[in-house]
Amino acid sequence: MRVLLKTMVLLATGACSVERPAVAPSFVYENFLGEGKPEYKITGTQIKLLDLPNRESSLVGTESISGEQVLPFDDVVTKVIKTGEIQISGDLSVQTRNFGAIQKLTKEMYYDESIAWVERTLTATDQPTLLMWMSEGNCLIKIKQTVNESRDCPTDSGNPWQLLNPPETESWIKIELNQSKGWVEVDDRQIREVDRNF
Repeated sequence: MRVLLKTMVLLATGACSVERPAVAPSFVYENFLGEGKPEYKITGTQIKLLDLPNRESSLVGTESISGEQVLPFDDVVTKVIKTGEIQISGDLSVQTRNFGAIQKLTKEMYYDESIAWVERTLTATDQPTLLMWMSEGNCLIKIKQTVNESRDCPTDSGNPWQLLNPPETESWIKIELNQSKGWVEVDDRQIREVDRNF
């Protein structure tokens, strides 16, 4: 009886651990990448809107729209799916802005001029990873636990730091069509970028 009870407790404990896996949240930038504001149009005749900027999210609705209509959007997020691996072979002097130990960088924080540029030295012990490319040749890098914008970015053949593999990101916009409001991924499957406004 005691053996059976102990087995049931162990099984219940294991089941609880399966239900609550430890998943590290991905980094999110609440803006689009690159210079200028993009314009998007639909690639077909219908568009599926999701409840959240996630491929597994529930469907809000499917709307029909002309392929010539520019899609109105009020929110945008860019998510890091996989960070880029950086290798540093020596001391490296770079100019950075430190946003702190954050999981989400808002548009307001990014354009906050009080977050000043400083000169700093990076070494291999700083364990930098590339989060995403920004405008004007800048990039977001993670240095230990902090998110930083850098004016100096690693390249495939760079020295003393080298980009071993690029980061993977997803961009989503939130649009409203025919009284339906939801998220759609910018991946050329449903919508495509047609222009940039500066």
